[in-house]
Amino acid sequence: MDETTYQDQRVRQLIGQQYIAVRVDQDADPALAARYQDYGWPATVVLAADGSEIVKRRGYLSPEAMRRCVRPSSKDPSPGPSVVAEEKSAAASSAFLDPVARTALMATLF
Repeated sequence: MDETTYQDQRVRQLIGQQYIAVRVDQDADPALAARYQDYGWPATVVLAADGSEIVKRRGYLSPEAMRRCVRPSSKDPSPGPSVVAEEKSAAASSAFLDPVARTALMATLF
């Protein structure tokens, strides 16, 4: 993200106009590491003035995804409909595709 997202001029401008950007090293702050240990790194967290979390995203964010992430929270700093919910993932029940999923996949790919 240092080489792509944070180098994007539009991301830098949006963050600079609306936020106070802070980069934190989780290894240097055990309390921070403990707070987000199950969340993964990199993590992008947008906090309100009172310290409450408005946006929390895990993993790499492209420049466009970062702009979509921070733009709504600058207009409406409360968690809710203005912030796109993170997609939930679940572990597969089997390593094999069921016949319906296999047929749909084959139709899409070939």
